[in-house]
Amino acid sequence: MLELTADSAWEALFHDCSAQRADETISLLRTSNPVVGGQGVRAAARREVPVTFVRGVLDRMPELVSASAGSDEVEIVELPTGHCPKWSRPDLVAALLAGLARSSG
Repeated sequence: MLELTADSAWEALFHDCSAQRADETISLLRTSNPVVGGQGVRAAARREVPVTFVRGVLDRMPELVSASAGSDEVEIVELPTGHCPKWSRPDLVAALLAGLARSSG
């Protein structure tokens, strides 16, 4: 099991968020099992639809994603954020999503 204290979560996940946002989000955290991310995938939508992986260049956590995230089939977009760009820079995430929506038709 992976469990973060409030202090380690602040440092690892929310260091680029406002104090209020970090505190609100940390209060919602629950223990998670990293084994779930390592289970085999039998079917994946990424084979049928375009996939964009957002990488925060200030992220302090290791990437716990599928090895396929580095494949040619996956677009990787880097944002100047930590681990949780939707919390620290929702403006950048919204702009990215709007751009993807426009480009998909």
